[in-house]
Amino acid sequence: MRPLVLKELREHRWVLLALWLSSAFGLAGLAHTVKDEGSPLAAFRTLIFLLGGLSILTLANRLVVREYTGRTQLFLETLPVSRAQVVAVKWLTGAVLLAIPMAAGFAVMLHVAATQVVLTSRFIQLIAVRGGTFLLFGYSLAFFIALTGRYRYVLWGALILGAYCIDTYAQFPLEQWSPIALVSKSMVFERLEPPIADLMITWLITAILIVATFILCLASEGSLVLALSRRMSPRERVVVTVAVISLISLLGQLDARKPKPPFTLHDAVISGAGASQVAVARTGKGTNVTAKLLADKMSSDLHELQTYLSLSAGPSMFVLPDAAIDSDVFLRATLPSSDGVVVRGAIGAENFDQEEFRAYAVEQALEWYTHGRAQQEDRRWLLDGFTQWWIARASSARQDQLTQRAALAARMLHVESTRLDAQLRHWLMVREHLGDCLSDALAWRAVALLVQEVGPDRFRQLTTALFGRHFPDDARAAFLESSFNNAWRHADAPAFPTFAEGLRAALQADQLRVAAIPDAIVEEPVIFQAAAMRGGAFEVHYRLGAINATNPPFAVRYAEIGPWQPELDRESLARVDATRSGVLPRSFQRGAIIFTAIELHDTHLACTLRLGARRWELP
Repeated sequence: MRPLVLKELREHRWVLLALWLSSAFGLAGLAHTVKDEGSPLAAFRTLIFLLGGLSILTLANRLVVREYTGRTQLFLETLPVSRAQVVAVKWLTGAVLLAIPMAAGFAVMLHVAATQVVLTSRFIQLIAVRGGTFLLFGYSLAFFIALTGRYRYVLWGALILGAYCIDTYAQFPLEQWSPIALVSKSMVFERLEPPIADLMITWLITAILIVATFILCLASEGSLVLALSRRMSPRERVVVTVAVISLISLLGQLDARKPKPPFTLHDAVISGAGASQVAVARTGKGTNVTAKLLADKMSSDLHELQTYLSLSAGPSMFVLPDAAIDSDVFLRATLPSSDGVVVRGAIGAENFDQEEFRAYAVEQALEWYTHGRAQQEDRRWLLDGFTQWWIARASSARQDQLTQRAALAARMLHVESTRLDAQLRHWLMVREHLGDCLSDALAWRAVALLVQEVGPDRFRQLTTALFGRHFPDDARAAFLESSFNNAWRHADAPAFPTFAEGLRAALQADQLRVAAIPDAIVEEPVIFQAAAMRGGAFEVHYRLGAINATNPPFAVRYAEIGPWQPELDRESLARVDATRSGVLPRSFQRGAIIFTAIELHDTHLACTLRLGARRWELP
């Protein structure tokens, strides 16, 4: 038995060294990246998934696939050891070689975590058992599939496809599967009770895989595995190809999924029925009248929207008053196990803008109906402007307010010297620069001009083509939906550069016509500077206006972001309230990319202005 072990070590020593070194470097990097996840032991969980999975696949390939495809297994069978002993040695050798780097990484992370979290022997045992069970399951699965030779890729594909189907169509999420549940994100925080059911199920599956491995190796005196190691014949390739194409076609037809149960709000003021029903949660005896008025308006918005866009369905809308958030911040709750749209806002607050909240609710309803496709960047300006136009179309006072906001937005964007058509197509950058309030007003101005130029009927045709079609929530939607350019042409809209020039002229005329644009505030310099600290860290200083000047109350919004970070939601930005210059309450490492901006509320426009917004990299 010892010569067999030494043979495996000599043959695979360089691969093992590379695996172990990659595990060491990977662990060092993971320990740095998970510093904000609440526990340094989160790095060990990631190590299990990434480097543990890589090691499992590599060991199975080296110990099994390479042995049989290279026919060296025939030489081993001439030795005075039984076939079962050869398989057992290989299996156990791989398991030990997998356990060594994982155990070393676990020990290192325990040493690092000892100064940051409380470690008890029971807690350490729980993490070790859960992580070890998952690794053993993965290794047993990979070892068994490796023995199937030329069908191993077919089995891996079938396994991945089956997991996808169960997760998507049977509504049984992967994170709830027993082997994966063992190493969920909560693994490093659950200290008391072990997940007995998940452990037992995983151990049972692992035992079945081990038994199946020995049965496959010993069947027909080992000739079955040897036959499977040969290359596929042309006939087999044709059969596999046809089977794959058939499965993909079948999945494409499985659009009907198990419907989620509707979300319910037990104590609420309800208006409307069916797809236009709106329920506003009660928060006190004095708020019922306000809640009823808001529910009636929102229900009317949704009912008229369904008629206008010919929507075949609509979500039930639920409104949760939340006094803990800013009056100009609106949020949508995530519903993993139920259906509906749940929005939150500071209803009843002093500066709460009911029209803005209704427009936000309409946008979320369209996002639900189109499975998020309405928010693609090339048409996002049209969505933002359409929802504002929908709420303001019968209110001249609201239109005047939006016109003033749009004029200020145009001044801040310097539309007289920029390519406005490019800014409309890259609307997320405009939203990030101006903030929600001004960008929504600018989008409304563009939509109002579009309605004038193409007329109500063709504008309705355009919005119906982009927002009124209900596509399946899968890859087929990319082939079925109309592109923005096609929908624009079919609506007989003017050439996009021509439309952008018309918008520029309209905005310049608005700037001359409207009054009370807060130039003094907009022209105040906004300064963000990085100052070096010890250890390669930086602190960020901010200033609005002159040095040490006292300003109206403002908020500094900031976040550390990645190089390819998409749109930044306001709720994801940290906030510091101030009236004069200061320093952000956290430090950043050299080379970090951060977003910074200053926001202040203008009472005349009833709008939060965003100044000096930019993404920049620390030196």
